[in-house]
Amino acid sequence: MPKGHEKEVSKTTSNPVSESIKDAQDVSNVLLILDSISIRTNPFGANVSGDNSYRRAERISAALHLVTNHVPEEEPLRSVIRNKGLELLSVILELRSGFRGPASEKGQSALVSIRELISLIRLLAVSGYISVQNANAIAEALDELGSLI
Repeated sequence: MPKGHEKEVSKTTSNPVSESIKDAQDVSNVLLILDSISIRTNPFGANVSGDNSYRRAERISAALHLVTNHVPEEEPLRSVIRNKGLELLSVILELRSGFRGPASEKGQSALVSIRELISLIRLLAVSGYISVQNANAIAEALDELGSLI
């Protein structure tokens, strides 16, 4: 194609049915990976809430990677969201000792990360890169994680 005559590419796919089938396949592959073996390494010890929160954060981080697969690599939100999802895992790990303290600095740091991710995922929806339904599902999962903390 001659230079300057490139086709304009829509940010969303034109076939929502094929997108939902692909999304369902992606989700089932992620669940297969995350649930295929039981992980015995548990840095949370007897802190069941901490372990459950980490597992939720792991799933959320995977979901963030999945939905950003549809975002062009040059879009800054793609890398920011992926990096923040990875940081969330580290922040949750830091809560091993002081998980429930409302005034805890680590707890507040986790809540800040969660709130920032909610805003970023909403921006993806506003920009047309992901569906409102996907954005709401991830925002709800993040908000539930924040409620646990």
